[in-house]
Amino acid sequence: MPTQVDAKVVPLPSVGRGGRAAQVGSREKGAQMMEEEMKAKKKAMISQPMAGRTDAEIVEAREKAVAELEGMGYEVVNTLFTDEWYSDEAMEGRGVVQIPLCYLAKSLENMSLCHVAYFCPGWEDARGCKIEHAAAVAYGLEVMYG
Repeated sequence: MPTQVDAKVVPLPSVGRGGRAAQVGSREKGAQMMEEEMKAKKKAMISQPMAGRTDAEIVEAREKAVAELEGMGYEVVNTLFTDEWYSDEAMEGRGVVQIPLCYLAKSLENMSLCHVAYFCPGWEDARGCKIEHAAAVAYGLEVMYG
């Protein structure tokens, strides 16, 4: 027959004013406040024309938009895909035929994480930006213009 072990209740030592209960309550309140703050911070994406622009022009426009959005308290979600997975060679290796459409698809996916879509000057002349704009309006994102 298995042996039964008697469990003992050992009180935890008091920590600071109010003892353990106050410490746990304070910790839970702090975690709850952080969670609420994270939920309250809205996320934004940047839509910017790229065709016919130099890398320097793209970076300059993006940095200006990021500074404006962060200055308003937004967290900027990346829609500038520069890692190796999105290199022309890697996409061709995966069989991607329409590379600009692949970028647009990923941008729309990242839009799903956002509350706000920010459109840089010239967006109305760029087919991808126009599609992103139509999606943002259709799905109720707040739309901002730079």
